[in-house]
Amino acid sequence: MSDQAILVTGAAGFIGFHVARRLLAEGRAVVGLDNLNDYYDPALKRARLDILRQEQGFAFEQINLADRASMERLFAKHRFAKLPFSENDKTDHPVSLYAATKKANELIAHSYSHLYRLPVRDLRFFTIYGPWGRPDMAYFLFTKAIVEGTPIRLFNHGRMRRDFTHVADATRAILHLVDQAPRDGGPAADAPARIYNVGNNHPEELTHVVSVLERELGRAA
Repeated sequence: MSDQAILVTGAAGFIGFHVARRLLAEGRAVVGLDNLNDYYDPALKRARLDILRQEQGFAFEQINLADRASMERLFAKHRFAKLPFSENDKTDHPVSLYAATKKANELIAHSYSHLYRLPVRDLRFFTIYGPWGRPDMAYFLFTKAIVEGTPIRLFNHGRMRRDFTHVADATRAILHLVDQAPRDGGPAADAPARIYNVGNNHPEELTHVVSVLERELGRAA
């Protein structure tokens, strides 16, 4: 299916940009979709797009994923290889609204997979970091505070642990799954849907992250 285009939603975003860039480097055709909203400075998103537009095989569509008519025109225009929807621990009791929306997405994707036999791979990203990241991410906020000499706000005295995962590793995981859709055993079988955790399996305390930034910046927080 390498002759078919890959649809990357959120292509101007942090992870979507890296995934699209890696796919293009492998010679795949990519259609990037993004509505370029102002959740954070759209100039950063446009700068990422400027890099992608330099690559042969990249096309961009500024569309809101919730705009059904525009999405129908998009799928009429392009022939895509996969739909990017993107572990067995129970996640039935999320403790934050953010976590609840993630769980809801997994359930909706599973329902679509069951009803329409749509192969689904749902990826759970664990604290992705790296170049071209979003400016609202903790390591950027911490760095800005250290440089400006302002206090860093750490909850629970910084004793929270996060499974920091470099965006290059997350990108490799995504590309590994692009051409490995779950097999559909037919209407009587389970939905062809799988969930994957994408992390580094080595949680770090936030205080350690701050100490690394202090060392690299040459000044105390």
